[in-house]
Amino acid sequence: MTERSKLVDKNVYVKWYNISKEEVNDLNLIPERTKEEIFGLVSKQNWLIFGLKDEDKEMASQKPEPNIFFEVLSKEGNLTGSGRLGLSFNNLGAYNRFKTIMRGINKELKDKITNELLALKYSWNIELLRKIKKNNHSQTPDYIQEAKWVSNNINEAIIDEIIQKANIIREQGIEKRINKKPAYYCETPTINLMEAEFKLSEEEFRDRVSEIFKILSLCLNVKSDVEANKTIRHKIKDLTEKLEKLDRINKELPKDKMMVGVITQFTEETIKQKEAEKEQLEKDIEQLESEIEG
Repeated sequence: MTERSKLVDKNVYVKWYNISKEEVNDLNLIPERTKEEIFGLVSKQNWLIFGLKDEDKEMASQKPEPNIFFEVLSKEGNLTGSGRLGLSFNNLGAYNRFKTIMRGINKELKDKITNELLALKYSWNIELLRKIKKNNHSQTPDYIQEAKWVSNNINEAIIDEIIQKANIIREQGIEKRINKKPAYYCETPTINLMEAEFKLSEEEFRDRVSEIFKILSLCLNVKSDVEANKTIRHKIKDLTEKLEKLDRINKELPKDKMMVGVITQFTEETIKQKEAEKEQLEKDIEQLESEIEG
């Protein structure tokens, strides 16, 4: 990987930020910002984080959601040079969001994300990193690459491996904090779902920005664990009510059929309506059970 330069003029990032804003054309994802506000998104390590609307650098990096970063790898980045672009789940909250995306109840949205990854035009990698803060929570972390996959090869086996290895990193981090002391020692998994280093040209940069922000926008639509659990509770309640209603109809139908021609309110038409209601309930119940089981 190209050696990082600490000499990149922050003005270089203004150019690439504004190209990104123009290409994505969504002010919630990449809002209009002044030059000084863009400078505020550049870290001490000389990379830019794309904060969403009303987010500063700290909010963007600490929120329990993925974010996109861009790093100019040489001081010639305003003309030629190389760049690194990534979609990162870079803290524990964001890692939990990753697991919700890949193991949550919203299979349709997960499939959309994985299908978009499989269809990527450019080469991207998935990186699993061990993020280490030895001294305090505000220090610049060290990163150790633990595993790497190709983003547009993603499948269930890769997803299982990512989560399994990341869970091990998390468990080891807890154990080391207990044994090492002080208590602020921190070792956690970071997942870059998309990451690439490439020769900077406006054409390729625009294409890559378009690809990566499309995946981000899908990821941000995924419900959090709390939201997902709330949805499950609503579905279980709905399922219970529909099961009770179906049970009631199953008990009523034989009696209702016996009353046809005997009592005026019971006709062939009312029986057909109740049977249609029963059929719809059975379909709804089957769908809800499938969604709850995940």
